[in-house]
Amino acid sequence: MAKKPEPLLLRFHKVLVYSLYGEPSLTLRDTCSDLIDKLSSICAAGPEFLPPETSRRYLHLLPNFKNFVFSVPYPTPRDIVVATEPIAAIRRSMEEWILSFFSDKHHPILPSYALDLTQFIARMVRGQQRTAWYEEGKPSFEVKPLVRVEEDYNVSLDNDKRFKRDFTRNNPLYRVICHVPANGSVKYQDETIFRPGEEFMFLTGRCHLSSGFDDYTHADCHEPYHPNLQDDFEFFGEIVVPRGENAVFYKSRVPANWVIASVRSDNVGGKRVETRIPVPFSD
Repeated sequence: MAKKPEPLLLRFHKVLVYSLYGEPSLTLRDTCSDLIDKLSSICAAGPEFLPPETSRRYLHLLPNFKNFVFSVPYPTPRDIVVATEPIAAIRRSMEEWILSFFSDKHHPILPSYALDLTQFIARMVRGQQRTAWYEEGKPSFEVKPLVRVEEDYNVSLDNDKRFKRDFTRNNPLYRVICHVPANGSVKYQDETIFRPGEEFMFLTGRCHLSSGFDDYTHADCHEPYHPNLQDDFEFFGEIVVPRGENAVFYKSRVPANWVIASVRSDNVGGKRVETRIPVPFSD
C-alpha cells in the first residue's frame, strides 16, 4: 500500500494595501504644490496608517513647506518657491526647509518634526511596505505610490550621511519631557519603570535617521500595535530615573509622539531656572 504523502505546512502572510483610486496620477514634472495638496487631503481624511496626532501635525506643517521660499546663489541668484518647483527637485527644497528651523525663534523639536514630514513625503512619492515583524500575527501593510517613478527612485534624506551629521551637530533638542500614553509603559527587563499617565525626562541623542538596530537599549517603551507608516520616528537617547539625590540613566528609544515638552535652562540671578516649553501642534 502506497504511503500517504506528508501534509504540507502552509503559512500565509496577510498584507493590508492602502491605495487611492486612480493613483499614481502624478509625474516628476508635476509641481510640489500638486503633491502637497494631495498629501493634505490624505491627512485630513485621517488615514488608518497614521496616528491621529501625526496627521494633525502634518496638516500644520504641509502648508508651511508648500509656501516656503529659499534663495540659491548659482547659476544666477534667485528665490525659489517650493510650490512651483517640480517634484523632481523636491529633495533640495526638503533640506533647505528643514535647515530653516535651526534658529532660536523656533521650538527645538521643529527640525525633527520637519525631517519626519519629509520622510513621509518620500514614502508617499514612491510607496512603502511595512512589516509588523515584532508583533506576531499582525499583518504587514503597503501604501501605494502617488507619483509614477522608477522602482529605485528615492527623494529621502535617509541615505545622505552629510545631512544627517550636520543635523545631529546643529539639533537644539536635548532635554525633553515624555508622557506615557494609555496602555503604554516603560520597562527594564521585567520591571515597569513608568506607567500610563506618568511623565519622565529624556535626553535625546543623534538624528533619529542615524540610529540603527545595533544601538542597544536598556529600557523599552511599549504601546499597543497599530499600523503606522512613521513608526520609526523615535528618539534615541537616555531615560532619566530619579533615585533620591541622584539619577539612573537607561538607554532607550522613545516614540516622538510621547514627547510633550522640551526643557530650557536659564540663569536668573545666579540661579538655574528650568522652563517647560510644550511642543507645537499638540491640540
